[in-house]
Amino acid sequence: MKRLILLCSIALISYIIYYDLSAGTLPAPARDAVYASAPGPEETEKTYKELTVQSGESVLMLINRVNQHSIPVPLEEAAEDFERLNPGAEASSIRIGQTYKFPLYE
Repeated sequence: MKRLILLCSIALISYIIYYDLSAGTLPAPARDAVYASAPGPEETEKTYKELTVQSGESVLMLINRVNQHSIPVPLEEAAEDFERLNPGAEASSIRIGQTYKFPLYE
């Protein structure tokens, strides 16, 4: 009897492993199609101002200064715009003495 239970257990585990590897048990994430398009007038005319970072300044502080003390977009979007203008630079880790491009908003 023990051998029969062991054989059935091994067969069940083998089938489960086979099914999991071939068909899978987790649903596949839906992938949306991404279409490439030419940049619109807002993207091509985006302006910026270059500033050199001084001690004690942050990205949001400098964006605020460049835009006359008002940022018309959410702070996360402003940080993303900064990172888009400065490839390889992170908004959370800028270096003192480096010159970066800061977005201007209208």
